[in-house]
Amino acid sequence: MEKDILQKERLAKLFWSWGFLSHFNVKLYDPRSVGNTRAELTDVDVLGHRVSRDLHEERICGDCKTLRNMSAINRAFWQRGVMDYLQISD
Repeated sequence: MEKDILQKERLAKLFWSWGFLSHFNVKLYDPRSVGNTRAELTDVDVLGHRVSRDLHEERICGDCKTLRNMSAINRAFWQRGVMDYLQISD
């Protein structure tokens, strides 16, 4: 069982209350990869998406930190990079 599954479920419930459908552990790949060898960059713990009233896709993502010695600011910079990669605005 994943250590952070309860965090992911809580985050997914929050996203759901905001109207987003959530997916867990979404893998991100290098778009320059070719053929069957896709280079995995990282994964997103919880990725939410919804379609707005004007039919635009909106995305949101969240990170679930589980290690005590992991730097919060490091994760914040990582999260910003993931948001940029997925074209998620603030």
